Amino acid sequence: MVESRQRLEARERGRGVRENRGRSRGGDWRRGREGEAREIMEGEWREESQRRLEARERHEREWKEESRHRRWVSRERLEARVKEARERMDEGFLKKPSSNVGVLP
Repeated sequence: MVESRQRLEARERGRGVRENRGRSRGGDWRRGREGEAREIMEGEWREESQRRLEARERHEREWKEESRHRRWVSRERLEARVKEARERMDEGFLKKPSSNVGVLP
């Protein structure tokens, strides 16, 4: 009996012909051509979702660092303004009182 090409290919892959059938012919959908395609697609989807997740995490990390830096810069500026205002106030108090005592600048 001459073995069919399908049978030979199936045997090379270590499966029987029955397992090589697609779902429509009563085979296991995870095996055979359709199943292999589906496994490949699922693998690609998994990789894609993993890439998206990593990109999102990286973006969130960078954004947190940037916002932390922005807060730090604004705090520095605020402290500088407060210091400047205090110095101006001190200068005003050290000056000899003028006629407009109690009037704010």
